[in-house]
Amino acid sequence: MAAPGLLLAWKQIYAEALKIYYNKTEFRFASASRIVRLLSRIGSTGGHGGDLTCVALSRS
Repeated sequence: MAAPGLLLAWKQIYAEALKIYYNKTEFRFASASRIVRLLSRIGSTGGHGGDLTCVALSRS
């Protein structure tokens, strides 16, 4: 079994990596309902919704 310190380190690395992912990725959607779905899954408060920097609605 891994030491608790190692598990906490992995948890912190995971959280920091998600923050970078949501901050650096441009999310493009074909419909507004999909944007709403993303925001409901990641949360706008307490989740990673605050880390989003680019969400676009593309009209193809």
